[in-house]
Amino acid sequence: MSIVFDENLDLFCLETANTSYIIGLADHRTFVGHVYYGRRVRRQDLRYLLRTGEAPFVPSGNERECCSFYDTFPAEYSGNGVGDYRESSIAVRTQARLEGYPADGAQELAMKVLTEGLRYSKHAILREVVENEFAGEVPGEKCEAFTQKLLPLVGNVFSIYDLSDDNFALSPEYDLLYTELTGAVILYIEEYGV
Repeated sequence: MSIVFDENLDLFCLETANTSYIIGLADHRTFVGHVYYGRRVRRQDLRYLLRTGEAPFVPSGNERECCSFYDTFPAEYSGNGVGDYRESSIAVRTQARLEGYPADGAQELAMKVLTEGLRYSKHAILREVVENEFAGEVPGEKCEAFTQKLLPLVGNVFSIYDLSDDNFALSPEYDLLYTELTGAVILYIEEYGV
């Protein structure tokens, strides 16, 4: 496993042979947020997945109360008393230990709360398909623009898959989605080119 910190992007990337886990720092390195977990992706700027460029924006950007930010920001490990109204991972872990769960069991419960509702990125999945399957047709410098142009056109392909399933990237459904997206990209390139 490798761990890399990109100082320019403020992203930590933990990589195994098959997966990437990306953690980002936001608002002048004040907040630690979940960016991406799933099949291994090339190192790229995925900060947009933190969604700090949209309402309620980061606290330094909106120059007012922070509660709405805390309640929507994908915190890496949610805590108590910070305005985050989701169930606290720390509280779940502590309660589980008080109830006699072993440390590993308590951590597993806390992680379940932490990752509840996270979704795999449609953009990251489509970009992975384009980069892996169409490197010869789509030059690296055009990959991002091509992916963004194509994403709205393949929404119906994603609609039949549950991207919130924690094990989606390791499931046969992921392989089916990958294959369907590959086919959609082939059809698009044949019809319209890059």
